[in-house]
Amino acid sequence: MKNLFFVAFYLLINTCVRAQGWEKLYPIDLATESFGLVPTADGGFWFSMDASVPTSEPHLLIKLSATGAYLGVQNQQDVLGLVTPRMIPAGNGDLLFAAYESSSSTRLVKTNSALQVSWSTSIPGANNCHSFACKPILEQVADGYIIAFQISDEWSPAVFTRIDEAGNLVWQKSYDFNALGTEFRVLYDVAADSLGNLYVTGVQDFPYAPVLAKLSPAGDLLFTHTYTQPELVFGFGTLAVLNNNRIAGNSSSNIAMLDSTGAVLQIIAQSAGGLRSSGDGNLLLGASTNGNLTIRKITPGGVVLWSGTSDLVWSLEGPYDLWPLPDGGVAAIGRAFTGGGYLPFVIRTDAGGLTYTNQISGFVFTDLDQNCAYSAEDSLGRNQIVRAEKNGEFWYTSSDSSGNYALPLDSGAYTLQLLPPNALWQPCTDSISATLTGTFDTLQVDLGLGSTFNC
Repeated sequence: MKNLFFVAFYLLINTCVRAQGWEKLYPIDLATESFGLVPTADGGFWFSMDASVPTSEPHLLIKLSATGAYLGVQNQQDVLGLVTPRMIPAGNGDLLFAAYESSSSTRLVKTNSALQVSWSTSIPGANNCHSFACKPILEQVADGYIIAFQISDEWSPAVFTRIDEAGNLVWQKSYDFNALGTEFRVLYDVAADSLGNLYVTGVQDFPYAPVLAKLSPAGDLLFTHTYTQPELVFGFGTLAVLNNNRIAGNSSSNIAMLDSTGAVLQIIAQSAGGLRSSGDGNLLLGASTNGNLTIRKITPGGVVLWSGTSDLVWSLEGPYDLWPLPDGGVAAIGRAFTGGGYLPFVIRTDAGGLTYTNQISGFVFTDLDQNCAYSAEDSLGRNQIVRAEKNGEFWYTSSDSSGNYALPLDSGAYTLQLLPPNALWQPCTDSISATLTGTFDTLQVDLGLGSTFNC
């Protein structure tokens, strides 16, 4: 079943913070294809929207409240002096942005949650890659930050720069992993432990396999490993460090759990488009499966603690950013392909992985005997669109092959409607009022669809 949360971009209603989470699709069609997300100290978020070509417009930062309401928009160049940035929380409510500013340097900009700039610094190092696929990698480490990138496209050496919290250069080193005997085609990700050690991942060329390197806090190369296990292919797309002694890397449809020496401890058969430490010793996974966006929390041993799926009318891709939140919840951003373009989709769960806990559900039937009551003579209505409206915001779903539908919703008073497929059909009732209160409230509403023309 596909359901769609559709929110009017300019007419969002400010509401108080609730215990449950939310998930929202923002119909901001500006020919943008790249989206990012970063949490802010007020419980809200900034998300980025970037045109399909980095040299084209628009490049925006859009502020969301803790409930997902639109609060304002900023042009990236106007407030940061750069576009298409990598974004991370920088501690104490601050944010850090990194982007290539020319072929010879990369700029770091540190701001507060309101995007007021604390400092801006240029990091030297030639770089000729300016596509979305090779954004600089940004990671917070003890007493500072690491920025890493390949100096050109595939096979080129990687430059790592460590700066302190004030933006001062601590060290910068270049690593030609190929010259060191490890085939290193593309740099994928960097993760740090609390001691300042860095784990670096990439992929070797055919036969495709993950590559892992470890750097000391001073930038000394400690080891490199190439993983030839048949379950681990195409490289570790992202890395996460758990408890300083476990490194997780997602590879195709499996997750490798490694120790601090790079040895494989376990291979977990779970797919993940991205992963991140949850901050409590566990692991957060995000994946796009069958057009849906799934977020899971698992233990280092692979036990699923919770799993939640966002299921839209349109297919979801991502997530592109995945963040643990102070209350134990999770935030992520993906995109929905509408057939003509991409729209940003943001999800915010509670500590149990839940977004909306209330639900209106039921079944749709074609009222063949025209009495507006389901009977044996009637048939179940498949693929019929049901819409709920509250305060000018709309939620949509369609009935499945058995005529059943379900709409996860927030609390409040809704107007429920069955939308006829064409002029030959009309609903038994134009609209039905339905009210959900608190959390975990459910209502069953069955909907009939009658013919306007008798054959």
